[in-house]
Amino acid sequence: MTEPLSVTVRNEPDHTVVVAHGDVYFDTVGPLRDVLLPLAAAERPRVVLDLANVSTCDSSGLNLMVQGHQLAARNGGWLRLAAPQPVVRLAFEVTNLTRLLAVYDSLAAATGDVRAGNGPAGNR
Repeated sequence: MTEPLSVTVRNEPDHTVVVAHGDVYFDTVGPLRDVLLPLAAAERPRVVLDLANVSTCDSSGLNLMVQGHQLAARNGGWLRLAAPQPVVRLAFEVTNLTRLLAVYDSLAAATGDVRAGNGPAGNR
């Protein structure tokens, strides 16, 4: 059974953290889409998506993250993915999205890089 997806947003002085909790599937991705895309559409967005509590993610979720990344980049900013569970990280790796998306092992690594003034290198 698919676990419902909940999303919370935390605004920090130099970035925004979006925390997803649950399964990201075609029938649950709506709440994340409703939060992530408007944030990525802002001027110079700096968004960290915390995936620590996401147990699974299908192609709909992967597609949304690519859309968020592309939209943020077009607007002079970035999207970082933090702390994906092993199954979710594997989905990024087998689809070769780790070459496109900035993926960090932890939220601290993703947000620490922001505070240090570094760009979205990722894959840490």
